[in-house]
Amino acid sequence: MNKSLILFVLIAFSTLYSEHSLFFSADNGIDQSRIVQFDLNSKTSNILVEKPVIGLDFSIDPANRRVYWIEKDPANPIEVIKRKDFTKNNEEVIYALPAGAELIHIDEVVVDGFNNQLFFSICNILDKEASLVQLDLATKKSNILVKKSGLDLDLDLDFAIDTINKRAYWIENKSEESVIKRKDFDGSNEEVVYSKSTGGEIISMDEVKVDGKNNQLFFSMNFDVNDARVMQLDMKAKSVKIIVQKQMDDMDFAIDFTNKKVLWIERDLANELSVVKRSNFDKSEEEIVYASTNKQSFFIDEIVTVNYDPKMVFDAGVLGKDQEYSLHMNFPQPQQSVNVKIEWEGNAVLGLPVSMKAQFQDNQLQFTRDNVETLMVNFRHLSFSKETARNIRITISGFQNVPKSILFQPLFGDPDNSPAKLTQRIAIDTNRIVEATYNFPAKSNVEVQASATKGLWILELHDTSVKPLPTKGYVDILISK
Repeated sequence: MNKSLILFVLIAFSTLYSEHSLFFSADNGIDQSRIVQFDLNSKTSNILVEKPVIGLDFSIDPANRRVYWIEKDPANPIEVIKRKDFTKNNEEVIYALPAGAELIHIDEVVVDGFNNQLFFSICNILDKEASLVQLDLATKKSNILVKKSGLDLDLDLDFAIDTINKRAYWIENKSEESVIKRKDFDGSNEEVVYSKSTGGEIISMDEVKVDGKNNQLFFSMNFDVNDARVMQLDMKAKSVKIIVQKQMDDMDFAIDFTNKKVLWIERDLANELSVVKRSNFDKSEEEIVYASTNKQSFFIDEIVTVNYDPKMVFDAGVLGKDQEYSLHMNFPQPQQSVNVKIEWEGNAVLGLPVSMKAQFQDNQLQFTRDNVETLMVNFRHLSFSKETARNIRITISGFQNVPKSILFQPLFGDPDNSPAKLTQRIAIDTNRIVEATYNFPAKSNVEVQASATKGLWILELHDTSVKPLPTKGYVDILISK
């Protein structure tokens, strides 16, 4: 076939603003589909996946730099979910429907790379059932979060995952009404979040996105012909407003939660182009983000968004005279850059080894390491200062991969000037921690308490031994793969 005749149509996209990239899927309407990464700075593109199929529903895992997609082999009617790294040809099957499942389809896929979880919806045409499945990528164990049936039910179960509050949201379109429901991952607390009677002007709801941190819900609604809208629901205030309204049959959209932007795909009928637009939630500053260069009629299918702001926060408590901390992080591969910021309160002065050049200002130490696979951060209370540093916080950000291990060492030192009871509080902003080991010298009496709330692990080490306190102790934290 003459390659110049293969005209690709934009059907889905995903934003990854921390990398200044736009991800979208496209097909030529005949026999070929692609998943493409488009750099918003250099305006260059890179094809991540290319398949001889029509339509590729996909999800991006920015933490591990992988793409997941649903694929139906033309020679095999059984659908599968596959994945590969952005820069490697290491394609593999993650999930496959059982043999004889020709009338079962996988409709949508969402990956949570930090928690190593995969979510996807399945519709059973024969039994008139729709299910939302959670798959643990490490153990390969699956769990059905939602299962619905009914003759008037739209079997395309559009859903969203709130990883912060561990909840699933989904849309149910029925003959008399369209509703958005939610429930916790453990199956409890199922409830209706929003409902709208169908018939008359409203036809259906199609897409749903959730911002668990700010208690916001976004969804699309199709009204009469050529009236598609994106709505924003404040789940706390119970208020809803229109943030996009266009003369279209339906609207696929994405939300940039960090910059408070809504993105959508629409047709440029005059030039026969597909374009990605965005605006603020108040409809201001509407602009074109991406425009296809292929003139051809098209059909928009689905949109996925990724908002990625990776960071880990360690709340190290207090640091007295001659005390020291050491933090080691190991990554699965070299990182382009890792940013380190150490903040504290009080008049104490903290210092780094001479080899670690850092910017010092207003009780802060900041530095960046480039091309690093093992990050080592050592800092101490300078002996010439008798003050105590309080509320010490270490923030690690900018990394592209989830660390595979962390070694945190509070080195107590100078036992004569240390309190008889010491509390070491470490807060780590991630919910992929699967094991923590606490190692202290003999003759110490250390009590350990650990808790996790909404992805934030709090580890408290209480040393109840009498003087002298141990001169060294460390916490070894293993991050799941």
